[in-house]
Amino acid sequence: MKDSQVRFRPGSRLPANLGVPPETIGTVICNYLISNPLLGSPERVDVRFDCGRVAWGVPIAEFVQVGKTGRDAGKLNQAA
Repeated sequence: MKDSQVRFRPGSRLPANLGVPPETIGTVICNYLISNPLLGSPERVDVRFDCGRVAWGVPIAEFVQVGKTGRDAGKLNQAA
């Protein structure tokens, strides 16, 4: 999943919270699982956007994959 190119899912509120356009493309810099079920979805990603902003610890379901440069092509869409 690392290095996957992603964009926000339609209807996501995160672009407004981050101050970026909803069509902004970002690159997954890290993906991980959290162990506390009280925090919601356990699969999280950190995403760096072309504008320089970074979204830390965002549930993977907030994104759709638009491209991949590494070995895990398609994994993001399968997990969501």
